[in-house]
Amino acid sequence: MECDNFNLDGYAYDVERAKRLLAEAGYPDGKGLSPLELWTSSKSETVRKEHAAIKRYLERLGLTVHLRMASSWKAYKRDIIGKRPGGIYRYAWHADFPDPYNFLYTLFHSASPGNYIHYANPEVDRLIDAARSEVDQQKRERLYHQAEALIMQDAPTVNIVYYEIERLFQPYVQGLDVRSMSESFTRMERIWLDR
Repeated sequence: MECDNFNLDGYAYDVERAKRLLAEAGYPDGKGLSPLELWTSSKSETVRKEHAAIKRYLERLGLTVHLRMASSWKAYKRDIIGKRPGGIYRYAWHADFPDPYNFLYTLFHSASPGNYIHYANPEVDRLIDAARSEVDQQKRERLYHQAEALIMQDAPTVNIVYYEIERLFQPYVQGLDVRSMSESFTRMERIWLDR
């Protein structure tokens, strides 16, 4: 099912708008807002650089940001993800199967155990539930697009990274159908060597 919603714009980097929203919320220039904690369990240099950049962006708004490192993935999942109200953390999601349900229900439906951000929008739930039971693929896609638009409007998460997967193989490898999902979707029985 092709379900790319190209009609949605991503979130723009807009310092002035962010400052206005903070002021409207009662925190002009970040005054009165508790320090933010930005958590990760990854020790990679790339993640450290990402977090340092996020910290700089937030500090431009007058916010105080503390970078935090969990001792392990187990501790991170147990103590951080979804457990710290107002906390910010890095979390990656890779789909188990190629369907919008695997993203929208899993991450944003209020009844999903994978909704670690505790996002709840009854209209989003209704649209996702309707799409789950819809057999007409075009209607199903429209329902998911509507849910996605509401989620983008609510902005419960900020998606900062999309990893690309690159594969290298010899020109004599034939029948390889490279999928964006993962190697688990590669049909090995269709691959052959032409030497």
